[in-house]
Amino acid sequence: MDAVFNAGKFKGRWFSDVAGTETAFCTWAKKQKSPPGYLRSFVEFLKSGSRRGQQSLDAHVVRSSREPRPPRAVDAEVTLKEGTAKSAGIRFDFTMDLELVSADEFDVGPEDANAEVPWTLRQALAARPDGRAAPSANHWRFPASSYIDVLRWLEWNPDFRCRVNGVPSWVLKHVPAFATAAEQVKATAALRLSAATRRLLAELPPAPAPSTPAGSSALSARMLPSAEDLKLDGLGGTLLPFQVEAVQYGLARNGRLLLGDEMGLGKTVTTLALVRHFKESWPFLVVAPAPLCKLWQEHALAWLKEDLKPHDVVLIRSAQDSIPSRARMVVVSYNLISDPKFQRKDDKDFDLVILDECHLLRGNSQRSKACVPLAKKAMRAILLTGTPLVARTQDAYPLLDALFDLCTPTDFAQRYAPSTSSRNQGRSARLNELHVLLGAAMLRRTKENTLSELPAKRRQRVLLDMSPSAEKECDIS
Repeated sequence: MDAVFNAGKFKGRWFSDVAGTETAFCTWAKKQKSPPGYLRSFVEFLKSGSRRGQQSLDAHVVRSSREPRPPRAVDAEVTLKEGTAKSAGIRFDFTMDLELVSADEFDVGPEDANAEVPWTLRQALAARPDGRAAPSANHWRFPASSYIDVLRWLEWNPDFRCRVNGVPSWVLKHVPAFATAAEQVKATAALRLSAATRRLLAELPPAPAPSTPAGSSALSARMLPSAEDLKLDGLGGTLLPFQVEAVQYGLARNGRLLLGDEMGLGKTVTTLALVRHFKESWPFLVVAPAPLCKLWQEHALAWLKEDLKPHDVVLIRSAQDSIPSRARMVVVSYNLISDPKFQRKDDKDFDLVILDECHLLRGNSQRSKACVPLAKKAMRAILLTGTPLVARTQDAYPLLDALFDLCTPTDFAQRYAPSTSSRNQGRSARLNELHVLLGAAMLRRTKENTLSELPAKRRQRVLLDMSPSAEKECDIS
């Protein structure tokens, strides 16, 4: 049975490959009376009578269900000749996987992390001038500009054949460096090209790389408005430099973003400064945990005092409360968001929705079912959380679905569901790519990053609403 050398100078090469090209080594191996373990299997392979160069592909060749036909010079199926190691045209039952690992790079590696990549494919990938070896074993890393070229090269290379799992277009189109590749993938799929035409396309020289410099992130790739163009005059205070940067980022994203700054960096104030630039989308809706609703009302009246009066800010305390027509800001808790008055089906949907502590939207929960449609229908959606890194794959779907025109939950689960292999049991598949997709619309800073910009410690009094029974228990008169 054909196998791969796991030691020695031919480590990583197939027995059949060595048997067809290294005649002197085969002769020497047969003469060994007590060969070591890795060599013993190879000697048994030689004694089994397998033809040199055949590569023992019975378990790897994809058989066609059609009747056999005489091979042609241009056919994809090429008959191997006796004594040769060339296997051009052979289709391996082997799958290579493409995965985004950063905002401007992707990896190529075997779908099964425990599988050994065929030697010919390894050599071809290592020889490409636009790539390099990745930290993971049997993986190679390429820039975003090479995505289409690498994809078609893997699919129709004349020296080997393998199945290829490309990155879905619903992922590519949301990562700026890969947006052009997404359009090309979509256009090619719409043409429904024949196999022969796609094979010819694979032989064309690669397209020139775009002028976008390598290493550009989603933030630097966008044209951010200057600080002078921001409407910061008239606020109830002065924004810190990193808060101004967040407002610029939100404007560049047209008001659809995930602000994941660490707790205590003023996400509420930053968001209010941002929504001030979108007055055409008012009235706007704020959904927050119940203890924070009063805080949103107070901050809005303090920081937007030139734009909002007390009667303009409506705090929904119970399901019996109604929304006045004059309201310009509506604050409601997650406990009440499922009420029909917020799930409107007419043209009165909120054009600007803010979801505070959005990490509470998990999986297929009732909160997710109520909030995600509101954010998807809104022209602008701002999600806030101090803990944007989710623990489970399915918890990321509501956040991404609220911001992007994403796939179905089933497609998302198939792409990122936890691995079932014994080695990676429970670990999310393509975790790096999931973080890239989440980071395509996320801005996150920590206190460590912004320490030099933070002011001295501030002390603030926070007023809490208490029910009459609670006041009685606390002896408050």
